[in-house]
Amino acid sequence: MSKKSRTFQPPTSGGTAAETPAPATTEPVDGSTSVAAKPVTSAPSTSRAAARRSAAGGGRVSAPPNVFERYRTLIIGIIAVVLVGGAVGIVASQSPSTTASAYSCTTLLTPGPTDPIPTPRPATPVPSAAPGASPAATAAPEPQPTQKLGFPTEDMGRGHVDTTTKVDYDFCPPASGKHYNVGGQAPLARQFYPPTTSLVPGNWVHNLEHGYVVLLYRGVPTADVQQQLQDIMAQATPTTASATTCGYSKVIAVRFDDMDPDVNFAAVAWDRELLLKEFDKEALLTFANQWQDGPQTPESGLC
Repeated sequence: MSKKSRTFQPPTSGGTAAETPAPATTEPVDGSTSVAAKPVTSAPSTSRAAARRSAAGGGRVSAPPNVFERYRTLIIGIIAVVLVGGAVGIVASQSPSTTASAYSCTTLLTPGPTDPIPTPRPATPVPSAAPGASPAATAAPEPQPTQKLGFPTEDMGRGHVDTTTKVDYDFCPPASGKHYNVGGQAPLARQFYPPTTSLVPGNWVHNLEHGYVVLLYRGVPTADVQQQLQDIMAQATPTTASATTCGYSKVIAVRFDDMDPDVNFAAVAWDRELLLKEFDKEALLTFANQWQDGPQTPESGLC
């Protein structure tokens, strides 16, 4: 917006400017020429005040502030909020939760009934040796029966689908059901998958079909818990078939958030699950040792 300048015009009396008389010349006594004296005129006081205002303002009239100048702080604040919100949206779009569109869960499982604790076997009596006879070698005691951890789940089939197909599971975490069949992606390679890796059941249900135990964790556990999950993978004992065919135990760990609010950790085998609110390394390791290549596994001979 251009700024206009205006020149101050002093007011006149009667509407007509007064005529100034011509300066008078005086003849000095010594005959020299004298300079004409300038008449003294008095300007109105208002003229001097206006002149001062004009000099201070440079003769310009200040324009009123525009919309941006009046609301600059508010506008900058709104822009900052929009930028921060956009950044948060980008980060959220890269989290594993966005993969939920690849599948759906009708219900979220809660811990089911566990197997009863088996009755301990009575101790085998040791026969007394005849007098003078050498003591006979005693057989190793038969191990006591161990409670099978977890609970059975309903079988949801095991069909293969394309990675673009949305899979609907009757419950989550699923212990069976439709899954992908992509080399290196389904089944997954044996390793610990950190929280930043986006995976869906379609990837690791294929591992269950091959006799794996999949350790699931919600969100981002502490560094110590993540290390203990890796320790379970290293300490789990492979079955005879796995040791011969694969050369390692079939245990992997994957992030999975779609679990009941009271479930933060789970161990899943084909058609069997152990759900935990608190991390329990011993329970998870025991489950892994009990249910790798379990009797219900469809393809236990594969790695």
